[in-house]
Amino acid sequence: MNSNIRKLSILGIVVMFLLIPATYADNDETSDYSIYLVVKQHNITKDGTVHIKEDVNYTFHEDINSISRFIPLSGSQSISNISVETPGFYNKIEIENKTNGIKIKVLLYKDKDRTQYVSGDNARIIYNYNLNKGVIMYNDVAEYRYMSWGSEWEKGVFKLQTYVTIPGNYTGVELWNNPSYKVVDSSLTSFETYKTNYKIINDGETVEQRILIPKEYFNSTENMKVINQDAKELIEKNQAEYQDSIAVNTIISYILLAISMVLIASPAVIYFKWIREPSIAYDTKYETKIPSRDDLLLVNALAKGEIGEIDIDGFYAILLNLSYKRYIEFYKTRDDISIKLTETNLTNLQNYESMILEYFSKLTDENKVIILNDININKFYQNWKNTVEDTVCSNIDQYYHHKGAYYSRIYGLITVAFIIISATIMIFVLKPYVPLEDWIFRAIIVLIPESIIMLILNKTIHGQWTKKGKYFNEKWKSYEYYITDYSLINKYPPESTDEWCLSIVYATALGQINIVDKLIKQYFKDEVKADNTMPSPLSLNESYILLYRMINRVLDKTIF
Repeated sequence: MNSNIRKLSILGIVVMFLLIPATYADNDETSDYSIYLVVKQHNITKDGTVHIKEDVNYTFHEDINSISRFIPLSGSQSISNISVETPGFYNKIEIENKTNGIKIKVLLYKDKDRTQYVSGDNARIIYNYNLNKGVIMYNDVAEYRYMSWGSEWEKGVFKLQTYVTIPGNYTGVELWNNPSYKVVDSSLTSFETYKTNYKIINDGETVEQRILIPKEYFNSTENMKVINQDAKELIEKNQAEYQDSIAVNTIISYILLAISMVLIASPAVIYFKWIREPSIAYDTKYETKIPSRDDLLLVNALAKGEIGEIDIDGFYAILLNLSYKRYIEFYKTRDDISIKLTETNLTNLQNYESMILEYFSKLTDENKVIILNDININKFYQNWKNTVEDTVCSNIDQYYHHKGAYYSRIYGLITVAFIIISATIMIFVLKPYVPLEDWIFRAIIVLIPESIIMLILNKTIHGQWTKKGKYFNEKWKSYEYYITDYSLINKYPPESTDEWCLSIVYATALGQINIVDKLIKQYFKDEVKADNTMPSPLSLNESYILLYRMINRVLDKTIF
């Protein structure tokens, strides 16, 4: 798969999370109806009694014969004169006293005989009752505080209207909507009546109105709760603090949301700036010739495995190349392979080649021969690998850089920290609730997989080729395609002994020696003699034969 497509696919996984809508299951007990419109009228009289009328418009989705309305009460509060109207339907009413309120159960029927349940219909149920002790009389002011929509409702409501009528005009009256962001508009419909329209109220949400009324509007406290203390200043202070906390929480939420949006978009910025591969004018599927005499270890580091790392195949390639250049010779005996050093002048060699030969020279016998089965060079290989990586890959930024990996890790760590901090703030600081918290939560849901993906992807994906490096990699991948395809080797075989030998050496550096070994055997299968020597249709000499035999030894991985 094209690496750009692979990288875009990974980012696509993140985008998918943005497209997944949050779904919530309705409570099984209340999924049979919904509430579209509720109009509440509260008429506060001069003795503190509150006449309440609740006009509730239900939509029934299946057969149903009862709706329950629970009215919570606290302290000395009580209700009286309960009545229920169901225009267009017959009903039965059951009233049950609870420890914390009154439950009104309304049974609905389509027919007079009360045998047909309501199904798939809209129905109005109008609750009428008086609330006693609902108004509190303090020494300096009267307070009416009630839940316009409370937790006792089993469903949310699409449209809610409230009308509050007081026993006087609204001059000198203070009114607060808690929280104010749930209110669409509010206005006086008369000197004594205040109307409020609310936004959609979801399941579990509550809205409250709090009204301070001059005590002179009342002529009796018979149906009021009396508290002998001043309260106006304290209530005003509490409301100011509540509104301030809403404002502060909203600002904090905007900041968190803004940061989260930046973080959500950051992977795309990282991709386009530090990961996306450059376009080059190279579109060759396969190269039938060795593209160029590039450094074997550079080919190993850039065209095979983890970019910027030299592995064991690079080491094997150098051994075979030293044999090809006749600095060492391999000898096959019955049980093992021996290496003989044949050249002591190391002037023309790379440092990493000289290191190998200098190490071998310390292990040779008087004939400058090493028996491989008698040595273990793992420690030397690790030291050699670390040294040559520092040398060969010192200028790797000309070909490939890991800024994408660096910034991806930084992004992942910052995002994880942000998620933890945001969650802590939402749980312990953002009280009372503000609507932006829902968007912060959604953003966190997106950021969690984003941060994980950006942290775990290896730097082969989170890196970027330069144009020079892209061309280098593409040409060697095209050559790799050729040397691992028998039909191409058969059609375009190497034209000389040198080309055969170098093909084997570069195939080793590319990590494809297993496949190339099989293809070469297949190519020469009709020429291989029983004694395992190989005649050369292309004048392959004895050195090549020994080199080819070394391949089999390398494949066995018994050199160590």
